[in-house]
Formats: sequence, structure tokens, C-alpha cells
Amino acid sequence: MSEQLDVVRSIRDATVSRLKNEMVSEKGFSFRDYQKGIEILLSCPPGNALPSPRAAAPRRSRLAAQKPWTLDIWAGRKVLSLEWCEQSEEIEIRSFRRGDWEDVVLCL
Repeated sequence: MSEQLDVVRSIRDATVSRLKNEMVSEKGFSFRDYQKGIEILLSCPPGNALPSPRAAAPRRSRLAAQKPWTLDIWAGRKVLSLEWCEQSEEIEIRSFRRGDWEDVVLCL
């Protein structure tokens, strides 16, 4: 599980780093991206101004802090689905299927 968690964190960090320049909103957002046969959906709850899983979170209400980020990736079928709370760094892996898509996402 530790190796799997490390891989998922790397994919999440690479995806968030790339997409954070695309759209930033204090009202939250869902951002969908299509690259090289890969579909990525990143959802940010309201109150998270910058999608950075490792950055110190700005002060906000307890309610906003409890709302998770979500990341879903499809490569023909859903290959990754996860949630995480920015402040606690807890990651819940809903589904994860290893494959060639990992290299594609990490190189985007």
C-alpha cells in the first residue's frame, strides 16, 4: 500500500501543479482536461484559492477545510479516483488501476 500511495501522490502532485495555472477560484471549480487520450477531472471545493496539496493552507472556516479535493482520471475507463483534504494530507484512494497511462500523466 505504501508504494501505491507514493505513486498516487506523485500523480496527484504533478496533475495539480500543471492545472493550478489553468484555473484558480475562491468559489471552487471543476476543471476537465483532455491530453493524449487521458481525461482528467480536478475538483476544488469553495474556500481553496490555490490547488496546492503541499502548500500551507490559508485560514478558513472549519466547514471549508473538511471539504475534499477530488481527482479522477480516465484512460478509456476510470483508472484513478481519489479524495484528499488539503490540511490533513489524508488521501482516500477510491480506485487505482496501474498502467501505461501513469507515464503519460506524469509527462504532461
